[in-house]
Amino acid sequence: DLQVANGSSLNITGANAYTIRMITGAVAVIDGGMSFTGGAHKITAADAAGVNFGNGAVFTAGAGFSSNPFGTGGTANSVVFATGSTYIQQAGSNPFVLGQPASLVVFNTGSLFKMEANLTPSVSGRTYADFELDFPTAAISATGTALLTMDNLTVINGTISFGLTTAGFDLKGNISVAAGATLNFAPVGAGSVRFSGTGPQAISNLGTLGFSSTQNVVILNSAGVTLNNPVTIQGILTLTSGLLNTTAVNLLTMSAGSSVAGSSNASFIN
Repeated sequence: DLQVANGSSLNITGANAYTIRMITGAVAVIDGGMSFTGGAHKITAADAAGVNFGNGAVFTAGAGFSSNPFGTGGTANSVVFATGSTYIQQAGSNPFVLGQPASLVVFNTGSLFKMEANLTPSVSGRTYADFELDFPTAAISATGTALLTMDNLTVINGTISFGLTTAGFDLKGNISVAAGATLNFAPVGAGSVRFSGTGPQAISNLGTLGFSSTQNVVILNSAGVTLNNPVTIQGILTLTSGLLNTTAVNLLTMSAGSSVAGSSNASFIN
């Protein structure tokens, strides 16, 4: 009913808010580009999966955009980002909207949420696929008590700190921090970040990567986790399953006051 072909774009701009409503039975397929700038524009769907961003599609919440791009309420899972699609946030509010764990938007494995602003993403009770921060002056603190789930976490530019307590943070993919960028795990109270992927995971850091004394780390991946750069842990490291792979160069350092707990299903290999 609404199609934006690969290589084409549908861009809506201006201060007068413009809304595209996909009524019951109607479907939007966006395979190209789509952007909202200048006002509180929206695309909404009455049905689940009523708006689909396909492989290669890029949606941009751009300069001057305000509000939530997929509505301020409505049908759960009405907007789907498929593998290979990208959501870029340069302005506006979060796309999830509904009280967690419900959400207007679904990010399928292999999709990318890219933050290009000094804005705090919604994290408590949310599920992303790949998440990337690329904004040099960003200084973001993202906190919550409900479970955050994410695949690959990449920081190219800027600083972001995650502070998930209670339910914690399940990380299914890799951590990568570029030179000059900063990633901190620093909950105000005890919290756990769990490396819980089903394939090999890696931690790579050319910038600054910190785990505070309140941030416990759990290795929960039978395929193992590899350190590609040195890592320091100040809290409790729990080895539940899988190997934590280090080398003579890419060391794991346990700070004073930290500790290691484990089971027979997990160990270090150097």
